[in-house]
Amino acid sequence: MWFGILGPLVATVGGRSVHPGGPRARATLAALLLADGRIVPVERLIDQVWGDEPPASGRNQVMIAVSVLRKALRTAGGDPDVIETVASGYRIRTVDLDAHQAELSLEQARRSPLAVKAALLRETLGLWRGQVLAGIDSQPLRAVADRWEELRLSVQEDWAEAELELGRHRELVGVLGVSVAEHPLRERIRAQLMLALHRSGRQAEALEVYDRGRSVLVEELGLEPGQVLRDMHAAILRDEPDVRWSGAEALVTAPGDESCPRVRPAQLPPAVSAFTGRRRELGALDELLDRRDGGRELPLCVVYGMAGVGKSGLAVSWAHRVADRFPDGHLFADLRGHDRHAPPLPPEAVLARFLRALGMPEKGVPAGLDERTALFRSLLEGRRVLIVLDDAASATQVRPLLAGSASCCVIVTSRSPLGGLVAQDGARCVGLDVLDPQEAEELLVQMVGAERTAGERGAVRRVGELCDRLPLALRIAAAKLMSRNDWTVSGISTRLESEQGRLDELRHAELEVRGSLARSYRDLPRAAKLAFRRLGLLDPPDGFTPRTVAALAEAPLPIAEKLCEYLVDAQLARPLGRDTAGAARYRLHDLVRLFSRERAEEEETPESRSAAVARAANCLPAHVEQAEQRDGRVYRPETRSRCSALRGREPRHQSIMDA
Repeated sequence: MWFGILGPLVATVGGRSVHPGGPRARATLAALLLADGRIVPVERLIDQVWGDEPPASGRNQVMIAVSVLRKALRTAGGDPDVIETVASGYRIRTVDLDAHQAELSLEQARRSPLAVKAALLRETLGLWRGQVLAGIDSQPLRAVADRWEELRLSVQEDWAEAELELGRHRELVGVLGVSVAEHPLRERIRAQLMLALHRSGRQAEALEVYDRGRSVLVEELGLEPGQVLRDMHAAILRDEPDVRWSGAEALVTAPGDESCPRVRPAQLPPAVSAFTGRRRELGALDELLDRRDGGRELPLCVVYGMAGVGKSGLAVSWAHRVADRFPDGHLFADLRGHDRHAPPLPPEAVLARFLRALGMPEKGVPAGLDERTALFRSLLEGRRVLIVLDDAASATQVRPLLAGSASCCVIVTSRSPLGGLVAQDGARCVGLDVLDPQEAEELLVQMVGAERTAGERGAVRRVGELCDRLPLALRIAAAKLMSRNDWTVSGISTRLESEQGRLDELRHAELEVRGSLARSYRDLPRAAKLAFRRLGLLDPPDGFTPRTVAALAEAPLPIAEKLCEYLVDAQLARPLGRDTAGAARYRLHDLVRLFSRERAEEEETPESRSAAVARAANCLPAHVEQAEQRDGRVYRPETRSRCSALRGREPRHQSIMDA
């Protein structure tokens, strides 16, 4: 679930819009979101929704509004219990909120080098879609929302300051002119506009901006301009060529310097903590840099695997290990191939970031994709730069971002092998599966600590099994233990035993196994979604064949075979080879199976579920007969009788497993 307040109030579940109801329900949702996880007493909700004139039935109307919101979330496929009733009020649990994303991006920007800071601040500004909570008229809520309006202005001022330090004054004039017109009393923005105009050779206009600002301040507030504006005015009058924003910590490149300085980017995110195992995969990546082809081909590798299996962790950890072999820098981009809240990042946008990181001024970045790709490869020619492209959606998205120089190296992570890069660009592939049992135990012990796991190795092993040895699930379980000193490994093992609640347990803060799998499911074609969720109704210990899928999805066998391949490409099913009859076999990982069953229970009617299982059961006698003809022998009578007994009746899950 995702919520947005930085503009009109919006809510989505898996990318689908939630319709929260009328004005009262929307205002109630806004009040809960603005409380940022704190309990909001009913009386305060009444005040925030109705202001000074609440109705006598305010308490009942709040209850109705909450009920409407929960129903809307449930209808859209979300968790209605995200809105909790606590004591004499309500609260909304920690959720994905655009305002939280803005705060995190701003914090990251303030710690980043200047060029990166400017880019991050520009992206942060893009999170505002208009007036905060536009369309909600409650004055108390508008007063709370003003905090986010103020933050937007502060972000804009910080961004303008960074752009000025980078010498991008001409591009700023128009943006700052609009901001000054909208907020005539903000002196910092006015001073920035004066500086941008002055550097652009428009001194008279810069002085006119000061005069208008002084008139507004005197007429509306009875005040003279502050020190910043007065100093800027004096510097422009003296026509100082190197005048700069007074808050800057470094001098800006002089206007007219069109050169692109040689910059060494260092964009790798921190290496993942408690990285464990993956020796074979690390060795395969090492081989990229130890080739014997004479250095003619670009070292290129795709690391692929299911959601949560640790692709990004492997790529970034390896990148840090070999960083010293790339003295000209490291570039990193999250391509958002499977982001819940945003479409995949266009290669044009990524190239613009990379070009700026390599020292290209904003005005030197070409407009077209082909031109940006050509310039990017020209800047990298002969340089040793490591490029990590995380969460790619397709080969088409990646190809323009490949360096042309064999002295560079490109690592791509994706949920699919990106066969186009293999066939056309010579990429190697490294597939990731879940950890082996020993590695899963090692990861838990490293994260939780040897002291807390001592004497509970059996429980550690069981937690690894219940987490399907999936790194994301293991890290969530470890994070819960680390955040609760009173919990034991045995205790969390017990909490994970129930299949019905296991995915609920594997959620902590912004990490969630269910959400990661949901993004893969979301991108499937409709027929593959149907087959996938109905597979969750079965639990065949030796996997399933396309014939099973054909029965579940009511599809011809050739179509069922293609559906199985769709599931493999989406990393939701795992190929097991072929059985004695030559039929392909597949299986679902346990956590994937639980998610699949949830989707079936949520999206299928009881009648369609029963019918699908019955069709699968009715296929079993035919399978036995075919196997007898193929193998030239008769199977045990109890096998035949079990399967025949299922024909034409509504079977239970366990009876199918027995057969």
